[in-house]
Amino acid sequence: MARIMDQQWWTGAEDENLQQVRRPCCDTTRRSHPAFSDDERAERFVGGRRRRRLFCSDLNHSRRPTPARLPRGCGSVGGTVVAVVALLLIRAEALTHPTDKAVLLDLYNKTRGDEWMEGYRWTRGVEKGLDPCDDFEFFKGLSCSGLYGDPDRHATKILLSYMGLNGTLPHDIGNLTMLEELLLTVNNVSGPLPTSLCRLKHLNTLDLPFNRMSGIIPECIEQMTKLFKVDLRTNMLEGTIPKQFGKLQDLQQLYLSENLLTGTIPPELYNARRLSILFLSYNQLTGTIPKLFGRFRMKETPAMTGLSWMDMRSNQLEGTYPSIIGDFGAV
Repeated sequence: MARIMDQQWWTGAEDENLQQVRRPCCDTTRRSHPAFSDDERAERFVGGRRRRRLFCSDLNHSRRPTPARLPRGCGSVGGTVVAVVALLLIRAEALTHPTDKAVLLDLYNKTRGDEWMEGYRWTRGVEKGLDPCDDFEFFKGLSCSGLYGDPDRHATKILLSYMGLNGTLPHDIGNLTMLEELLLTVNNVSGPLPTSLCRLKHLNTLDLPFNRMSGIIPECIEQMTKLFKVDLRTNMLEGTIPKQFGKLQDLQQLYLSENLLTGTIPPELYNARRLSILFLSYNQLTGTIPKLFGRFRMKETPAMTGLSWMDMRSNQLEGTYPSIIGDFGAV
């Protein structure tokens, strides 16, 4: 089973409370080996895989161990108990934060996870009761904060584009408080955008194009201050374009084409000063293009701020275009 530094293990008096543990044993070479200092490490391997370092101090030594030679096997009761304790100390549990785990499992269930693309299904991990952030092999497309072995890890990325998701988003998806990227491009996700999305303060990329999302774009989107890219193309979203997009100072790409959006184009979009791509084509927008848009600068180099592409085709817009609009893409 376990091996510690060339099959050396620990045992001591038969006292099961482990208070007397102090002697190394199982020297298969039948030679006395030097005493171990309190801070000397022993590395344990299970199934050929390194787990964590086990320190002598983990066994509550009260003094330096003395050399000892015992026959192969070391079958004392004390040694057995220490082995069990060591197994418990080998690896701290790397648990996904309970709230995150609940939302991830809800996403799996509500989008028919057992029907996702072969090779990317979370089915085996869910059925085995594995931990999402600790077993990426069974939860592909998921990234988490922290390192292997850290407790209370949070989901940071969900990348499940082209995976055959079919269903709705969890209403409490906003509980993934550390989520930075949500990419579900080209699936069959339907239903409204949950208002709890607005609680994702760290989200920088919201990619849900080519799905069947319906309902309105929540106005609370202004609370998602780190948004860099919003792509909601080719859905069935209704209502008006929230003027609150103009409050997102990190927003650079806004894709709302091919929906059922109505109303006028909010002039407040001009206030999103880092905006470089604006796609509003193939909707039912009316009115005129805001005069403020005439102040947009052409983005001529990657380092510059300004628009590099604007698409407003196939709407019900009227009037004249601001002179600069003719320099951008399609209108």
